[in-house]
Order: sequence, then structure tokens, then C-alpha cells
Amino acid sequence: MSDLSPESFGNGKRPGAVLAVVFLVFIGAIIQFATALIAIVLALKPGEAQEIFSNPVSDWYWVLTAVLSFILGMIYVWIGRGMLAGDPQSWMLVNVLAIINVVFALFQLPTGTGWTAFFLNLVILALNNTGHTKRWFQV
Repeated sequence: MSDLSPESFGNGKRPGAVLAVVFLVFIGAIIQFATALIAIVLALKPGEAQEIFSNPVSDWYWVLTAVLSFILGMIYVWIGRGMLAGDPQSWMLVNVLAIINVVFALFQLPTGTGWTAFFLNLVILALNNTGHTKRWFQV
């Protein structure tokens, strides 16, 4: 495992806002890995899928969900490690993903499920764009 300490990159002390964003990114990764695992279980037990959707669902839906969730989880881990290392590309990717998540959360607001994603991603955007955070990433 590589050294991700702030001293190894010469960026100074890592701001608390960066650690908060990294924590939220890793929580997102854990959620994606859990989603992948749940999708695999539902693919193996098709009766459960019928209870969720009230209609027959192809096993390929669950396989695709599992694969995409696993890939997204790996991307979140990669971004989180880049954030710890002070990589400006990771800073930008967090902003892009948070904006995309805010937009998609807006579509889910009428159903009531988008509020959590909406507010969490606004918090991520606010933390990721503080002056201390931008100096850490040298942007």
C-alpha cells in the first residue's frame, strides 16, 4: 500500500474538510459494494425481485446492476485515495459526480427518496470547494 500521508506530497497538513469528503466518498463506495451484493442475491432468488417490482424482472437486470455498482464502488475507492493524496483530478471528479448526483436527486424529490442524496451532495460540494481544500489540491 502506498504512503498517503500529507507529508509525502508536500501539501502540508490535510484539511478536515478533505477528510470529511473522503469519509463520505468511502461511505458511497461501501453502499455501492452492498448494492452489488444485494443485486447478486436478488439475481439468484428471482422471487424476491418480483416482490420489489410487482412484475417479472430479468436476471440480467440484477447482473448489470451488480456489475455497474461494483465498478462505481471501485471508482469511489480510487477517487478517495486520490483525495487523500491531494490529486487535483480527484478534486474535480468529486465535484462532477456531486453535481450529477444533485441533478438526479432533483428527479427523485417528488418520490421522497432524493432528499438525502440532494443534501449530502450539496454538503460534499460545499466541503470540497472551501479555500483550505482548494489550497490542498493546489487548484
